[in-house]
Amino acid sequence: MGENNFGTISNSYNTGAVTGTNNVGGVVGENNGGTITTSFNAGAVSGTTNVGGLVGIDDPGTFTNNFWDTQTSGQSTSAGGTGKTTAQMKTQSTFTGWDFTTIWKMNSDSYPCLQAFADCLNPAPIIIIPGPDAPPFPFTPPPGFNSIPIAFTPGVGTNLIFSNGSSVNFSAGAGDSAIITPLGFTNLPGAVPTGAIFFSSLMISVMSGGANVSTLPGGATMQVSFAVPVGFSGVTFKLKFWDGSSWVDVPFTIVDGVATATVNFTGTFALFAQ
Repeated sequence: MGENNFGTISNSYNTGAVTGTNNVGGVVGENNGGTITTSFNAGAVSGTTNVGGLVGIDDPGTFTNNFWDTQTSGQSTSAGGTGKTTAQMKTQSTFTGWDFTTIWKMNSDSYPCLQAFADCLNPAPIIIIPGPDAPPFPFTPPPGFNSIPIAFTPGVGTNLIFSNGSSVNFSAGAGDSAIITPLGFTNLPGAVPTGAIFFSSLMISVMSGGANVSTLPGGATMQVSFAVPVGFSGVTFKLKFWDGSSWVDVPFTIVDGVATATVNFTGTFALFAQ
């Protein structure tokens, strides 16, 4: 929001990038006597003058139990609210005075989300692909997630398409298994790159020979695809992989509005725009 003139903002949040020149904030740019309660920002914020992680400038207003992520926002200060690290922002005890019974909800290692949103109440399913000769997959879904087992024929591609526009074409030998989890912003393993816009993500884990593997066995490959959003101009789309400490670029092509990478390794992949 650009300006909050004596209004009231409560139970709100932002996870997208905010860019401006003057009076730029993750939730409100300029707060003129307004009241802001139980709100947070985790999106990147950039500008020139009066830039804050939650609020750019305040003249003056009232703030109660508001927070911003100092790491993902790129801002160490704000005209209102309390700055926290990403780890603290993904810990429920940080959010004192918030209603986690009827309004908010937190899954394991995630930012808060509003229960009114379907994706908050029903986290993305975890697709488990068991090979016909595979032992039981030693995996328990995180709290609140759903798991769906999918059988496949060894050596024949299994194409899975998810509601977030992502897909995987997975082909493996007998005894191999996989777990494929569509992720949202709140479940990413690392912060969104500075200045980037997040669209969708997949976490892919593969078991072969009774052990989790980081590289597909036998020279196998898989295709990881993401639908490219329409209506964005002047941006460059990036398909990236989380290497455990940062997001690194993965070579990909865009054909008919779909960004696809062919890889031989497992982990978390995501589509961004910068």
